[in-house]
Amino acid sequence: SLAELRKRLVKRNTENPATIEKRLSWAKEEMQKTKEYDHVVCNDQLEKAYQELKNILLKEIEHNNEVI
Repeated sequence: SLAELRKRLVKRNTENPATIEKRLSWAKEEMQKTKEYDHVVCNDQLEKAYQELKNILLKEIEHNNEVI
């Protein structure tokens, strides 16, 4: 969620408030477009997100090799 993203960015304390607002605006736009994507990976748990992304990529590579 945007609230969780804001919380993580503020807690990280590596960006100024204007940059955080830009990132939140961008994230909101991306979240509204999720139906346009073939895959959506929620990065709320790093290991889980990594495994999901890895599985997606492996399936895509396998599919592309079958097509060739």
